[in-house]
Amino acid sequence: MVPVARCFHPAFRLALAAAAMGAALGTGPAMAQGVCDSGRKLFEERQQIISQINGWGKKKVDPNVACQTFTKLQGNGTAVLKFMGENASWCRIPPDAVAAIETQQKQVTNSRAQACKVAADYQKAIRQAEEAKRANQNNVFAAPDDVTGGPRRIPSGAL
Repeated sequence: MVPVARCFHPAFRLALAAAAMGAALGTGPAMAQGVCDSGRKLFEERQQIISQINGWGKKKVDPNVACQTFTKLQGNGTAVLKFMGENASWCRIPPDAVAAIETQQKQVTNSRAQACKVAADYQKAIRQAEEAKRANQNNVFAAPDDVTGGPRRIPSGAL
């Protein structure tokens, strides 16, 4: 297990700015309300994912969960950037907010790559351990000692 949040926390410093921007999206004209509401939903989903990651704190997190979460965040970031590119002026999204999300997306992409590499290495180690265990079970010469099959037990009771 790897303490993931410790490695990736700097990627989310602008989360509060994104939340404020998401709240501001619905303040446009009545026609833009529907379009901006869909953007607000994307930002709310982003905030939930970021909150989940921040909730990990210094806990050890399953690498597969970390990889899945960062993959989800990366996909959300792609959707947010697409929305911002298409609707920035209509929903009055400031250009510096777009730049902030682009910077976050680069950091999330790096964090996702790290988390998924750790997850792949973890799965490989588990697979190798299981294969080694199966190989020892089928070995008729494996004895219960330090060299071939584990530590030798000391008998209990009077000798």
